[in-house]
Parts: sequence; structure tokens; C-alpha cells
Amino acid sequence: MTNRVAITGVGAITPLGVGKDKLFAGLVEGRTSFSFRSFNEPERFPRLPPAFVGMIEEFSVSEFLGRKKVRTLSRESQVLMSAAVMACQDAHISPGSWERESVGVFTATNSAGLEDYVNLFVDGLTYGASSVNPSQGPQTGLNAPSSQLAIHLGAEGPNITLCSGATSGLEALAYAAEFIREQRMVVGLIGGVETLSFFSLHALASHSGFASESPKPFDRERRGPVLAEAGVVFVVEDLIHARARGARVLAEVGGVGQAFEPAATRDDMERAAVRAIEEGLRDEAVEAKEVDAVFASANGHPIGDASEAKVLHQVFGDKIPVYAVKGSVGECLAAGSVLQVAAALFSLNEGVVPATQGFETPDPNLPPLHVTRETIAIKQKRIMVHSLDPRGYAATLLLNKPEGQS
Repeated sequence: MTNRVAITGVGAITPLGVGKDKLFAGLVEGRTSFSFRSFNEPERFPRLPPAFVGMIEEFSVSEFLGRKKVRTLSRESQVLMSAAVMACQDAHISPGSWERESVGVFTATNSAGLEDYVNLFVDGLTYGASSVNPSQGPQTGLNAPSSQLAIHLGAEGPNITLCSGATSGLEALAYAAEFIREQRMVVGLIGGVETLSFFSLHALASHSGFASESPKPFDRERRGPVLAEAGVVFVVEDLIHARARGARVLAEVGGVGQAFEPAATRDDMERAAVRAIEEGLRDEAVEAKEVDAVFASANGHPIGDASEAKVLHQVFGDKIPVYAVKGSVGECLAAGSVLQVAAALFSLNEGVVPATQGFETPDPNLPPLHVTRETIAIKQKRIMVHSLDPRGYAATLLLNKPEGQS
């Protein structure tokens, strides 16, 4: 018998605040947290103008991780690990109580370790090897946050880092669910993390289309996405294990779908999205009409939003509520789709779908969608989270309300 998969805890650090309660309250209240920020450029690097971004404000890392060795951790590791501690607290699960070999870590990121990597080599080549901090080396890999999290909480099962753009977070959840269903692990810490720095922004500077005003998903006046930071972690468990310890189940992980088309054209991207949605529905053995809401990946990009709108209308029509969380929190890259899942968990349990911030005037050139313009109360049993990356990656994940919950 295939094991069922439950989500039992959430930890979140976002521009809306520290903790899932700050995130959820911000979404319902319609708050955003974007501003122009300057990033100090290292010596010999070109200056970057102030960027309009969503930043995580300072928080007490030692409150979650203790004081020992905190200074040696990269910012990404600090954010991910702190979110994981909060997720365990939310799930009422103690890392000291689990079988270490049965606990895995799956992390999504695009740029973890980039700042440490460049700084290490710039310092070493410019000032000599003696100027390099030896503790910096282990922080320079994309898998450093996953590894540090596993060490800190004693998770000695599978440890995987995914770096496939905006869809990475959904893929991390999908792979973790597969490991649990195949009885290859019992508990998983699944998350995504992105932080912004001079080097990450410098690397993205060649991409045009980042807005200098708040994002407007699906809106006629959309000008592009706004980059932002986030760290979100879920505790995912075998459902029997969760119930045996009396855990509160936030949702069951249902069908998943993944697809890739080399995104040479907009049509390629749309084909990938349709394939991922249809695969997710088949995996769940449900029809589109059995989905109660879609949490979309629209971020205000003129082409990306148009592609997603076309696909969602093709599959679901214009009656089902569509919500775009990135209007509130910005484009968090690999952490974006885990933020979508976090918002969907809140919606599923509270029976509301928030208003999509930035959506004011429907675009007459897009097919009609029921994009939420105010917070609506709706009984939901099943939400689809959809993520579309402009490079041709697409992913979907269905979240189901646990049996016995009204």
C-alpha cells in the first residue's frame, strides 16, 4: 500500500515578517514590503543603482540556532535553518525524538552560496590565501543550507538540493513525497531559500524586466516582477506516523505534475504548463472541476503572466478563484513556489482566499480569469499550486484537506 503524505508544520521568514502568523496576516491584510535598497559593491566591482526589492528585515538568529557557530553560517543557511526550527515547533516535533536516518532534507534555491563563493575567490586572489576565512569554504556550495540544516537538527536521511528555477520548491515537495510513499524516509524538512546580495543582483542585472514599482500580477499595467527574499520550510511526514504522535495535519500532499519544454517560444512554455497541470490531475485521479482554487505563480511579468493566464483559462475556465501571492511578497525565485504552498495551506485551513495585491485592472488581452480582488470566504477541499518558470519548467502540486475536517 502506498503511504500517504501529510504536512504538519510551517516555518516562514519573509519580507512580511518572521513566522507564519506574520506571513498569513500580511496576506489577508493586503500588506506589502517593497523598497529601494542599496547594496555595497566590493572593491573593483561596478556600482549597482538602488534596487526595488523585498528584503527580510533583521531577526535574531541566535533565538533559533543559539550563539555557537552562528557567525560561520551564510545568510541563506541562517534563514533556512531558523525557518526549519520554527516548522518543527509548529509541528510539535522534537529533532531529538526522531530516528535520524529516517529524516531527510530537500531544499530549493537558485543562488545559495554565491556571495560567499565570489568573496572567497576575490579575497584569495586579491589579497592572498591568508586573507581567506577557512570557515567560509563550506558555505560556498548551493547545497550548503541543506547540509548545515541536516547537521544542526540531526537529519541523516536523504539530502537533496534542487536548482530548477521557480519550480524548484514544488519539485522538492514532490520528491520528498515520493520518498515517503516509497518508505525511504518517514519525516522530511522541505523548504526553499533565496537571499539578495550585491552578487546575486549583479548576476541578474543582465535580465531586463524587473520593476521599480510594486508587482501587478495579471494586471493590465504590469511592468515586471520585483525580486525578494524568503525562507520557508515544511515538516512533511508519513500520515500514519503523524497521526500516531497526535500531530495536527495541515494538508495531505496529493497529485504532482512536472514538465519541461526548452522555452524557445511562448508556445513551448505554455505546453509545459498544460502538461504539468494534466499530469497533476491524472496523478490525483480527479478532473479540473474538482479543484476549488489555483494558487498561481504570476509575478507581474508581461509574457509569463499572459502564458499562465492562457493555460489556466484553458484548463479551468473563468469561475475558479485564482490567487497570486507574489503580488504581496515579490518574486522569491526558488523559494517562490514554497511560499505559494504556504499561502495555500493557510487558505485551505482558514477557508479564505486572499486578495491578489496589485491586481486592479484586468488585461483585455488576456483570457478571463477569476483573479481574486478581495479576500473571499470559500469552502475548499483541494487547491492546486501551479508554478511556471520562463526557461520552460512547469510544476503543479495538489493539496487536499485532511479527511474528517470540515
